[in-house]
Amino acid sequence: PEEAMRVYTRECSVGVSAKDLGMMGATLANGGVNPLTGKQVMPAKHVPELLAIMATAGFYDESGDWMFTAGLPAKTGVGGGIVAVVPGRFAIAAFSPRLNEAGNSVRSLNAIRDIAGELGVGEFQQTAHEREQSKPSVGVPPGFGDGVGIERFQQPRDVAIVAPRQRLFVAEPRVDLAQRQRLREVVDGA
Repeated sequence: PEEAMRVYTRECSVGVSAKDLGMMGATLANGGVNPLTGKQVMPAKHVPELLAIMATAGFYDESGDWMFTAGLPAKTGVGGGIVAVVPGRFAIAAFSPRLNEAGNSVRSLNAIRDIAGELGVGEFQQTAHEREQSKPSVGVPPGFGDGVGIERFQQPRDVAIVAPRQRLFVAEPRVDLAQRQRLREVVDGA
């Protein structure tokens, strides 16, 4: 048990940035091919299974809520990093250390959920008009149905969107109008 704890602690202590997480996610979005090196670093046949595990368990006890509100396979880390994958297109990653009760970064999950919503890339995402027309009166998860607005919460330390074909978008620390336009260009080209 002590050796297992040492190994687990070491694995949880690997230092990565939002850009690093974004590159990992972009590799999954690209069928296991690292978009920077062009090398197949994971067999493509294993990517769908890994994304399914991320979708069902990547947010610990909040995985179901995450899939409903963001609709993307994602994995959180106890250091505050989160990477979400838009299969076949790109990845969104964010880092901010403050965690909620479930052990997930508050700012990172809000940033990724809202960016995914603004881009309309989540599996269960609705357009802003559809959300406005279908606001339920009870049982609404926090933040759902408010319309997507990246400025409505405090930003994480950094956010990275990495798309295959070596396109990178990094926003630090606030996503302003010019950055949002650049984000749209990167995503539309993915």
